[in-house]
Amino acid sequence: MEIQIRTWRPEDAAALAEQANNEKVAEHLRNVFPHPYTEEDAQFFINGALRTHCDRAWVRAIEVDGKIAGGITLTFGDDVYSKNGELGYWLGESYWNRGIATRAVADLCERAFRETDLVRIEAEVLTNNPASIRVLEKDHFQREGYFCNRVCKNDQLIDSVIFALVSFAWAGFGATFGPVMLFSLFWKRINRPGAIAGMLSGGISVFVWKNLLSPMGGIWGIYELFPAFIISCIFIVVVSLCTKEPDKEIQKEFDLAA
Repeated sequence: MEIQIRTWRPEDAAALAEQANNEKVAEHLRNVFPHPYTEEDAQFFINGALRTHCDRAWVRAIEVDGKIAGGITLTFGDDVYSKNGELGYWLGESYWNRGIATRAVADLCERAFRETDLVRIEAEVLTNNPASIRVLEKDHFQREGYFCNRVCKNDQLIDSVIFALVSFAWAGFGATFGPVMLFSLFWKRINRPGAIAGMLSGGISVFVWKNLLSPMGGIWGIYELFPAFIISCIFIVVVSLCTKEPDKEIQKEFDLAA
């Protein structure tokens, strides 16, 4: 399954209307998302998305195996909220419960922290949408607030929950566990000492880069996840090769799984 986040295109209108014209989708979104959702609505939305400056918002399509599956938007704050972004996303019903939203949210957040100066991304979810809450929790968003009767949707008062993800926390998690997970899937020589070394070096590198090196600016000003990720990979390989290799039985199981 190939998941891609891309800009909307005028020719997406029919596919967008097909996925969006569903009451089960609209009931969890703000009223700016109409129901019924016609092809004219889709054309109006796409035209607006194409006119939106990238400094104000990223309005993107979620494409799965070459077909429109939904949409995802990151709106940038201004004034005193210029370091914050608000996330919104939806999927057509036929694409639910397949891990697509989790991957799309993770990809967009990683790109935002890498390419912009955002330090915090938040999302508001209605409490009658537990699937969307699970998406944010899987992507390591933290629950920050619960608001009673905050939303009036279809003449009903609904509670909502605010989730947020901070760039430093995202980098720390990614550098600590990301390399270990990748090597565990694709390199049978990784062992326990190598995994531990990778996790420790990745987490420590994020802290050191963020607090000691990044303030120096220049080349040191890059997003701390990337150098920390590379350092973690180096430690995994070096320590694994310098210590006892995994048992033959474990390596055999790895070959069978591959």
